[in-house]
This record gives sequence, C-alpha cells and structure tokens, in this order.
Amino acid sequence: MNAWSTCVAHGIDSTAIPTLPLDYNPVGDIAATRPPVALPGYRHFSTRENLQFVARAVWDLVRKSKESSKIIHFPAAVLERMKSEAHAELKESFGDNCLSLSKNDILMAWFAKAMFHPDIYTASTDQTPVSVSFAFDSRKRLKSLFPLPYLHNFVGLMCVHPWVTIFEIQSLSLARLALRIRSSVNETLTEDAVLNHFAWCLKKRQKGEIPFPHNGTYLVGSSWRNAGFERVDFSAALCSGPTTSTSTGPEDKVETTRAGTRTGRMSMLSPMAVTPYPLRRGFSISCEDGEGGIWAYVVMPNVDWAKGEFGSLKKL
Repeated sequence: MNAWSTCVAHGIDSTAIPTLPLDYNPVGDIAATRPPVALPGYRHFSTRENLQFVARAVWDLVRKSKESSKIIHFPAAVLERMKSEAHAELKESFGDNCLSLSKNDILMAWFAKAMFHPDIYTASTDQTPVSVSFAFDSRKRLKSLFPLPYLHNFVGLMCVHPWVTIFEIQSLSLARLALRIRSSVNETLTEDAVLNHFAWCLKKRQKGEIPFPHNGTYLVGSSWRNAGFERVDFSAALCSGPTTSTSTGPEDKVETTRAGTRTGRMSMLSPMAVTPYPLRRGFSISCEDGEGGIWAYVVMPNVDWAKGEFGSLKKL
C-alpha cells in the first residue's frame, strides 16, 4: 500500500517497491512440513447432509427470491458508545481480566444480531445452528513467514465453533456475543493452527468442505480495514476545473490540483461482487472514514431490510 500510494502521488519510485525474487514462495514448504489439520468446523458432508444443506438454501431463495446490497456507515461516536457499553457490561461480570473487544468484534456481533433478529427469524427458541464465519489474513497471523510482501491470495475462513444457535444470537447481549467471537478468534487462530490448516488446504485440496453446519445456516463477514485504503494519497490523480483542460500535460493539471484541492484521501469505499451465487447474510467492513468511523457493505433479502435493526437505520 505504501508503494502504491507513493506511485499515485509522486510517480513511480523504484525505491518504494520491494524487490521480490522470482521464486519467492514462503508457503511452498508448509504442506511438506506441517500436519494437515483443518480449523474447527470444517468437515466433508455426506450425500444426505449435502442434500439437506442445499435444500435449506434453495428453500430460503424460494421464500425470499430477491436480494440487494446497502452501504451502512457507523460513525465514530456510535462505535465508541457501543464498544464502551460492551466493555462496561463485561467488566461488571468478569472484572478487569475480561478480554478487550475490537471494533470488528462489535460489528460482527451487531450484524449477527441484525441478520437473525426475531422480526426476521420468528420461531421461538430457534435451535438452528449458525456458522458465524469470517475471513482472516494469514499474513497477519504468520508474520515471520512473510518477510517480504506476498501478493497471492492467502486468506482463510474461520468460524465460531461450537456453533451458536439462532436463539443464542437473539438472546445474548451484544457484549456477550462479541466476547464469544473474540474468544473464538484468540483460541482458533494460533500460529500452529493456522499453519496446519493451510497444510491441510494445500495437501488435501478437499472440495466441498466448508465451515458451515449441514443442518443450519451461516453469515460470512470480512474486514478490509488493514488495507488502509483511506490513508492512500490520491491527490495527484485529482483534477480541477473542466475535463477539457488546455494544460499541456498531466503534470500541469496535477500541480494546479494540489494547490486548489484538499488532501485527496478516500472518504468511502463501495465494494462490488459479481457472482452467480446469492450473497445474502454476507457483509464486508470496507474501510474507515478517516475520522474513526467505519463503512460496511451488506447483502440481505429485500423483504428483510425493513425489519429489526436494519429497519431502524437512518437513510441518507
């Protein structure tokens, strides 16, 4: 990101781009040196279980055939209030030794409670198991393995396991659900567990094994906050005045723009996914807004947008 930002702002600077050997492959030996053990929740469905999982998904599509996406903004003040109230509740129950919650933990719990709100899932004490799952960047978990940037996809998917039920999501407070999520992350994503999981991925290459319950449902989240898109300096790409400028070249326009515009920082990122598969009950924490707030991209069935927490959101 630093190299990209430098190039956007000032032109290509070879000193800002790390030199990577052509044969650089820090993950090449994992399959040969680690035992292949998947993270909790992964298993291969039997034919009957696969049919059960697919039937539930198809029935969901039949009942709620249309879905749409929305972008939700969580201002810094709202996030800090949610986080402060959650920590106060947990401190009252567990004292000063309770785990600290991140903004992502709070948002993951908020989305789980919003997506499985009693106005959407109305059955009393619904014991349907739910995979609360989210993508994680293994580079962050295996820092010693990546002394240089690794541009290939090395993202994994973990879940809160044992499964939580819809009733638990509805009945637990936001703080308690966020704590369960944070505890699961800390217990699951140890360095050994992540290495063994990717040895399993690379060696076994199992198809059809996902961290979802065959007799339940799921929500999937991801966070792009670590990318720091909001910190990239795009000022050199800004143009002032009409697009039919008579400047002799891009350099003239860049210098004029720098003098007449603000910093050129991104204020919001709008993700887009193109897939033949439904994305409902999926969301991404796209980026921060530069002031401590967060933007999120969410996909839900159309009929559910007016229910529960989603129905109370302010529209801009």
